[in-house]
Amino acid sequence: MEFNAAEFEKPAAKGIIQYFEQAALAAYLDQPNKYAIQTDYFEGRIVTTDAYYRELKVTNRTDEYIDVRFGYRTLKSGELALVVWVPDLVERSTHIARWSGFHLEDSEWAENDERFVSWVRRYIEGDWDVDSGPGHYLSATMHTINALTCESIGKPLFNVEPQKGAPAFPSADNTHRYRMLTKKCTAT
Repeated sequence: MEFNAAEFEKPAAKGIIQYFEQAALAAYLDQPNKYAIQTDYFEGRIVTTDAYYRELKVTNRTDEYIDVRFGYRTLKSGELALVVWVPDLVERSTHIARWSGFHLEDSEWAENDERFVSWVRRYIEGDWDVDSGPGHYLSATMHTINALTCESIGKPLFNVEPQKGAPAFPSADNTHRYRMLTKKCTAT
């Protein structure tokens, strides 16, 4: 089946897939102790951290969690927008109001958007032969190296392996992510 981006502009698709400015992620990036954002070339995911979920559980507020996958679509301006499967945003979070201010309506999209085509092929059409992004391969390679060095010399080469697609640096202007990585290194 040939990919047809026009299918995603029809009213039926607009109820299932919505587009948002990337700024929707800013509040989550500023709170790495509460939320983890994993990104790669054409896909991403935002989840509540385990520690914060445990805090929510103690106060009986577990319905405030988020676990939403997203993709990217390129605007004609060259900027990337987030494409979200709306049932995930509704069923796997209570953050709809937080996202609504970043909703994009009637945007003009770039032609030949490789990222968006990859996201649609994998998550809409179910084609798992879509090549993963570089974050996936970096994580897998580091895991393999650690397995080999553990087997041969009894210690991993890397103290901390990145999560799939997770950057090894804080995306916000703070040092929380570095502190979390340092704690993991010393705990090992």
